[in-house]
Amino acid sequence: MPDEEGRTKLTKLYAGGLDVSEQLLGEIVSRTKGATPAFIKELMRRCAQFQIELSPGNVLTEPAVYGAIEEMLFTGGALNRRLLGGGGVELGVS
Repeated sequence: MPDEEGRTKLTKLYAGGLDVSEQLLGEIVSRTKGATPAFIKELMRRCAQFQIELSPGNVLTEPAVYGAIEEMLFTGGALNRRLLGGGGVELGVS
């Protein structure tokens, strides 16, 4: 599993054209401890989808991240964790 530096790089890579604040980046990285690269990629894809639905622009917001987390871990939960290797993920909504 990627370490903190690896998760930071993956999050930035998979954020694509989204502008992610340092604070939000740190939160995503700390909450994806134990996640596979595939899980991080899917999380960022869903973050982008939620952001598009919430507001125009390319600045990622907390509501988009929390929406993606909710969808991946709770709404689609067990199947997502098994398929994407997020069994040990510490993601949660504050």
